[in-house]
Amino acid sequence: MDFEASSRCFPGVESFARLPDGRFEGVINVSVGPLKASLRGHAWFVESVAPERFAAVARVCDPLTRSDISVEVDGTLTELASDKTYLRYGMLIKLISVPLAQVVYPLIRANANRLNDEFVRRLQSCFPSG
Repeated sequence: MDFEASSRCFPGVESFARLPDGRFEGVINVSVGPLKASLRGHAWFVESVAPERFAAVARVCDPLTRSDISVEVDGTLTELASDKTYLRYGMLIKLISVPLAQVVYPLIRANANRLNDEFVRRLQSCFPSG
């Protein structure tokens, strides 16, 4: 999975870069209802069996709200034809330290679903099939 290329498809990504140690560093801007956050953090592969399987973890925080969030992603890629690949992935978002988490959790979940739908739409346009 090419994190650099696919990061351009994720809504709100302000910056994303590979570090010398192999991790990635980035900033993503999100809004949850009336709340806005600029999440800064790192991501890294915990498993990578290219080109079939990957698992990654990201830890991000918003310094303004002092929110810490962990994201675990795992996926498989299956070649369907020379010009078509099927991507299956799952994402687990853990709210480690989020002020007013009980109040904003429904908004965060709805926003995560919206971001996921937008990511898939953009991914399809960034990497069109033949």
